[in-house]
Amino acid sequence: MSTPLDLCRWMRAKNFTLSARRAWPAIADADFAALTWPRLERTIDFYLGFEARRRSNIKTIKTEPKASSNIDLADGSAFVLTARRTVSS
Repeated sequence: MSTPLDLCRWMRAKNFTLSARRAWPAIADADFAALTWPRLERTIDFYLGFEARRRSNIKTIKTEPKASSNIDLADGSAFVLTARRTVSS
């Protein structure tokens, strides 16, 4: 089983590969390569570092937990809002 740090290292490598492909025309510009690209690298590293620290304390990630909420309408009836699907990773 991989650790949160392993996942973030993989995400960093994948992100840099995709970013470099998409930004290739801009990277040829010396100003972009010198000023903007390093800032993008630091931003990616900051976010992935945050994710690695956060994920080490999480056992399950639920992107849409089961829940419902009753909403009283003006005519006195109730509307029930529900989320039925639970996705965990």
